[in-house]
Amino acid sequence: MFTRCLACLAVAALAACSSGSGSRFSGGGLEPSDIRAPTMTPTGGSLSIASGGGFTYSNRIGTIDGKPGNVFAANVLPGAELTPTPTTGSARMTGRYALRHATDLTRSGNGMTGMFENRSGTIAMNADFAAGTLRGNSDGLRIDGRFDDDKLTGTAAYGGTSGPITGFMGGNGAVGVFKGNTGRSSLAGGFAVAR
Repeated sequence: MFTRCLACLAVAALAACSSGSGSRFSGGGLEPSDIRAPTMTPTGGSLSIASGGGFTYSNRIGTIDGKPGNVFAANVLPGAELTPTPTTGSARMTGRYALRHATDLTRSGNGMTGMFENRSGTIAMNADFAAGTLRGNSDGLRIDGRFDDDKLTGTAAYGGTSGPITGFMGGNGAVGVFKGNTGRSSLAGGFAVAR
């Protein structure tokens, strides 16, 4: 099966989090009420934060360059107002997630067929700043994040499909995206949470 994965983390996201003083963090504060409900499209969606930033994602199947394929991507948008990440303590963070999950992917003539599920909702996560972990789950989505300073990594899983997390962590919140696939499924989405 031909599978093509397009994924990138906007390099501009880190630069957009900087203030005029040269710090990579802004002086503002991200709050749960700043996180807007996601906008869904037939092939993906986006989530924005009132003060700036958020994420986009897509997951589609069809004929790509004359071959059956599955294209899935997730990108962090620049502009989230994150404060420096502490090295002690913990915090409960809440916000929203959105994802698109493809299952039963099979070749069909010159294309592919499959089933899609769009899902979004609220999510609560626990950040342990000393251990460098961000964990939570909602509606079958499991987030097992790790962070070092402001870099967020880890694994997201939903419906038997998992993939790596990339994003940014701060003392007041986090923005992350994930994408992954198996031979017959794919997943793309993201989350934004705040204290």
